[in-house]
Amino acid sequence: MRPILTLYENVMRSDAVISDLGDGHTGRLRGWDRTIRAKGGFWEGSGTYHSTRDEMLEMFLEGMERRIVESVGSIVTWEGMIVEMDLTLDGITWRRSLLDRANAVRMIYSKIGDNLFSDGSAESAGWGDVGTPSTNERVTTWQTKGTYGVHVVTDDADEGVEIESGIAITAGLAYQCRVTVEVEAETWTLAIHRSDNDAILAQAVTSGTGKDVLRCYINDSNDYTGNTYVRITADAAAAEIYADAAVYQRSPYRAETEWTIDSDSIDEWGRIEDCLLMGGMTDAAASAQIQKEVNERAWLRSVPPDEYEVGDVGREDGLSILFAGYVLTLNWRYLLVGGTDTASNHVTSLVGESEFVSAGVIDTNSLSFQVEEEEPVLIWDALEEIIEAGDGSGNRWMGGVYGGRVFNYEAAQTWVEYYYQGGKLLAVHGGPIEPWFAVPTLVRLSDAPVGPGEITGTSADDPRNIFIEEIRYMAPDGIQFRRKVIS
Repeated sequence: MRPILTLYENVMRSDAVISDLGDGHTGRLRGWDRTIRAKGGFWEGSGTYHSTRDEMLEMFLEGMERRIVESVGSIVTWEGMIVEMDLTLDGITWRRSLLDRANAVRMIYSKIGDNLFSDGSAESAGWGDVGTPSTNERVTTWQTKGTYGVHVVTDDADEGVEIESGIAITAGLAYQCRVTVEVEAETWTLAIHRSDNDAILAQAVTSGTGKDVLRCYINDSNDYTGNTYVRITADAAAAEIYADAAVYQRSPYRAETEWTIDSDSIDEWGRIEDCLLMGGMTDAAASAQIQKEVNERAWLRSVPPDEYEVGDVGREDGLSILFAGYVLTLNWRYLLVGGTDTASNHVTSLVGESEFVSAGVIDTNSLSFQVEEEEPVLIWDALEEIIEAGDGSGNRWMGGVYGGRVFNYEAAQTWVEYYYQGGKLLAVHGGPIEPWFAVPTLVRLSDAPVGPGEITGTSADDPRNIFIEEIRYMAPDGIQFRRKVIS
C-alpha cells in the first residue's frame, strides 16, 4: 500500500482538508522527494504541482504554509508545510518564500559615546604645554587625521602636552581614550587625571620607538563623578613624539530594542522572530532600522529567484513547491529560559515555548547541560546542541518533530534494524523495506570488507554497523540514506 499525500489548510487558519494530491508520483503533486533526520525528524520535502493555470496561481498566491501529510492508512510517514514556491508563467519565474520573512524584530547593538575632546586632532589650535617643552608645535608633515599633527620635544622629565581639560565623566560608566603616535625617543605616557586631586584614573605607556596607538581605559567600577584632563608626558629630557587623532569617549556598551511586530502577519503565519546584531548605532537609528525590517519582511512578496537574468524567459509553465517539517518553526522563536538543567528538562521546557510543536515522547536524560543566554539563542539551535551532546554514558540520542507536530526525544537504537546488502536496504527479516517507512537508525553493511568484529558486545561498536543520520524517500520507490548531513 503506497502513501497518499493530502493537502490541508494553514494550521493558523484551520485544519480543513483542501485536496488529495496523489501518491507523489501521479496526481497533482509529482516528483515527491522528502527527508527525515535523526536530529530534526521530518525535515524537508519538494515536488511539482500539476494543475490548471488558475489553480497554480491560486496555490502560489494563497497556499503558503498550507500543511501536507504523507500517510499510509492512519500512519503519518511525513508531515510539513509549504515554505517556498517558484511559479513559472509565460516563461517567467517568480518566487514567494517564508524563509526570509520576519514579523517580530528587535536589535542588540553597541552604543559608543561621542568624542569628548573638542579638538582631538589639533585642527583649530595646538595642545597646551605641560612644563616647558622645547618643542610643541602643529605640523603638516606628520598627521593621521585632518591637516595637522602635533610634534613635541621635552626639555626635562615629566613634560609634554595637555590635550584638553574640563572633561566631565560620571561614576559607574566606562570610558576609553586613545591617541595615535610615532615615538622618536624615550618613553611616553598617556594619562587621564582627576581635576580635583590630579590622581591618575587610567594610563598607557609606550613600549619603544615607532608607530603606536596608546589606549587607556576607565572601567565601570570607577566611583568618580567630575572633571578630568588628559596629558601625554615623557619620563626624560629630549624625548620626542608625534601625536594625532586623540579620542576620549564613553566605552562601547550593549543596548537592546524592544520587539517591533506586525500583529496581522503574526495572525496569518505565526510569530517569526529575528534579532539583529549590529555595531555602533544611536537609539533612533536602531529603532528606524527595526521598523524598516518589519515593513519589508512581515509579508510575502513575489520576486524573481536569487539567480535571474533579464530576458531569461522561455521556461515551461509550472509550480515547484518546497516543504519544511515543523521543526523549522522552532527556529522562529528565541528561547526564553536557559541556564543549567538536565537535558530532558531543557527539551521539555524549550518545546513548550513553541507555537506549532508540542511535546511527545521525552525520555529522561539526566545529563547536566547549560543553555547559554549571553546572546539570543533560537529554540531549535539549542535543542540540536542538546541532542548532539548525547548522555553521560556517551550514547547517541535522537530528537525531532514527527506526525501530529509532536517533538520526540529519546536514545538512539543500539540494535541493527536494517541491512544494506547487494545495493538494497533490507529489514532484519531479510525482506525489502517499503521506502516510505524507513527512518534513521542503525544499519549493517553486510557486504563491507572488514577485519575483526566488535569485542564490546555492543552492536554500535561493530565496524559493519553505521548509524543513518538521514533517510530520503523519492516517490514512487526511491530511497537513499546518509551517514552525515550538513545543517
